[in-house]
Amino acid sequence: MNQFPDDTYAITDVSTTRQPLAPEEVLPKYRNTISFYTMDFLDITIKNWSNVSNNGKIKIWDKIKTRFQFPRNVPEDLVKAYTMKQCAVSLRNWRSEMNVKYAKIGMDPTTKYKITKEQSAVFLEQRNDQNFLARSEANCKCIRPRCGF
Repeated sequence: MNQFPDDTYAITDVSTTRQPLAPEEVLPKYRNTISFYTMDFLDITIKNWSNVSNNGKIKIWDKIKTRFQFPRNVPEDLVKAYTMKQCAVSLRNWRSEMNVKYAKIGMDPTTKYKITKEQSAVFLEQRNDQNFLARSEANCKCIRPRCGF
């Protein structure tokens, strides 16, 4: 499980898209921290990143800045924008994992994740909604031919 790092790390290089590039040993810590905060600060019932409040996004960014320093020659808002995109990906991945590993097989996610029984129940309700199931099936039909299924 991802966890909050104990140390502070310096990101020394970023790409033109503001993705951290160096040092290489810090990059996994950066990605894991993003995942940790996504799961720690956000409610699993949030359907997508656009529904996360600005305060929630600021809270995540401020916590990330306590452990990662970015190059001074790179505008903070650009690195923040990249980081927030990664948070959106992390939220989507978490919700997908919760669906596949827990909702579809009836396992209890509250034993592994910091979510309440009530949040788990709402998430299950969302995943069993007819609109969600229809959209999920349509997405699978689009993906299957590309994947050879």
